[in-house]
Amino acid sequence: NNASRLSLQRVREQAITYLDLINHTKRWNFDYGGVYVEKSDEVKSNIYLEKLGINPDIPCADNRVLTIRNHAIMTTEISRRSELTGGVRFRLVSYWPLDPANTPDTFEQKGLRLFSKEKQEYYEMLKDSAPPVFRYISPLYAEKSCLGCHRELPIAKGDILGAVSISIPVEELLKETRHTRLIILLSAISLIGFLTAITYFMTLRLAKDLKNAQARLQ
Repeated sequence: NNASRLSLQRVREQAITYLDLINHTKRWNFDYGGVYVEKSDEVKSNIYLEKLGINPDIPCADNRVLTIRNHAIMTTEISRRSELTGGVRFRLVSYWPLDPANTPDTFEQKGLRLFSKEKQEYYEMLKDSAPPVFRYISPLYAEKSCLGCHRELPIAKGDILGAVSISIPVEELLKETRHTRLIILLSAISLIGFLTAITYFMTLRLAKDLKNAQARLQ
């Protein structure tokens, strides 16, 4: 119905906004060649860069060690912060992930198979999941800066390297939709009842007038 379509369009537009923000954040990271942060018990080196022969750490004169945060790790860590408050979850996935955690799931694999020049997005409203979510995926294209870490892959600049996957909690949105439907239903019932009552009383009035007219004719 219209309420469901409007809700779907609303959350899709929200996902597109998040996608735009993620892409701008990735580009910011790309342009700086990654961002270095101080290592600690909670902040570890990227072992997958180490496996590629890339040293992610820089020692400082004051005995601190800085470690690089590339776009993929940065996106993951921002997503974790968002999830802690029940917010949106997003991640970068690929058929050739450096980190196994970025392996696409069933929904993401379906989206990757569907992508083409004409198909630039895929989404579903998963109402039966716990909690219900809206899932959205858009292709991620290989850029020159990507090929350094993915140099062993059979891809070139401009090829689809993977995708940006976004999951938006929609429990509150579905409650609002059900509430809207209830209001529309009650309004419709009230209107039908009102029109039925008017028709009934008009019919009674007409019947009374006809009865009086027949009496006068007799």
